[in-house]
Amino acid sequence: MTVEPFCPIIASTCMKSCVKLENNFDDIKHTTLSERGALREALRCLKCVDAPCQKSCPTNLDIKSFITSISNKNYYAAARAILSDNPLGLTCGMVCPTSELCVGGCNLYASEEGPINIGGLQQFATEVFKKMGIAQIRSPDLPPACEMPESYHATLALIGCGPASISCASFLGRLGYDKITIFEKQNYTGGLSTSEIPQFRLPSDAVQFEIDLMKDLGVKMELAKEEQCEFLPFLSPREVIMKNGRIAGLQFCRTEQTEEGDWLEDQEQVVRLKADYIISAFGSILSDPQVQCHISVNGPAATGQKEAFAKEVSFLNCHYTQTNPTEV
Repeated sequence: MTVEPFCPIIASTCMKSCVKLENNFDDIKHTTLSERGALREALRCLKCVDAPCQKSCPTNLDIKSFITSISNKNYYAAARAILSDNPLGLTCGMVCPTSELCVGGCNLYASEEGPINIGGLQQFATEVFKKMGIAQIRSPDLPPACEMPESYHATLALIGCGPASISCASFLGRLGYDKITIFEKQNYTGGLSTSEIPQFRLPSDAVQFEIDLMKDLGVKMELAKEEQCEFLPFLSPREVIMKNGRIAGLQFCRTEQTEEGDWLEDQEQVVRLKADYIISAFGSILSDPQVQCHISVNGPAATGQKEAFAKEVSFLNCHYTQTNPTEV
């Protein structure tokens, strides 16, 4: 048996005729359910009274409701139920680990056909809504913007145009706030959804769709705008450092997580940072008379009161004297 030698001419011709597929994901098979598949999957849902799938969802999405709308071919109502509870409904439908959350709680999990493909149904409904091109509006139940309380016209800033800011700005816009600006240090939007998740898992147009819905509410964005903010993970505020009756800094302790999941403060690892203002994200003690006294122009009158106050209060909002108590 003889083996013919390899022909480099043929190989060279073949390589020239082949299309370069590096960084080309056009051949990725789309996993979105077809309309027929979505209807069949939706009809399998038991519409459980206790809805364990909803209890397993971090956004508490009304899963039973939107699946019922899909089974009735009311895809607009399905998408409305999804996006009302979760402004990132399309993103979550594509990349959310449903097997550990809603799908894992499905009562059909141990059945022969398996649990309901909740993520696929969510993606199907939101993609159909995306093709409709319907803009998002503020609730018609709200009074006109000119009649809203003054606090709703306050300037609000969100740092980073990632999933958290997109969701927060959407909810604030729905409540009636009309001066919301997102500052993003990159020249693109989406945060980790755009920069870290591959395009074949989460296309950029899906992220842009959710951003466009947010912008429908009047939210503005400033790209390539880096603010001087530093996030300090694993630190617990311990003491406000005072100087001449005003805030000079804040002292932190390093925190560590035990094997049981509890967080402990390491008193030997102390970090001190200079600060002119300390902004609390929650503002839970702003109504305290001592806090209002402290953030006044003159501060507490007595030196003893200053020292006692600095030791008593570990973390203060010393810049904004009032916040909106609305839960988002």
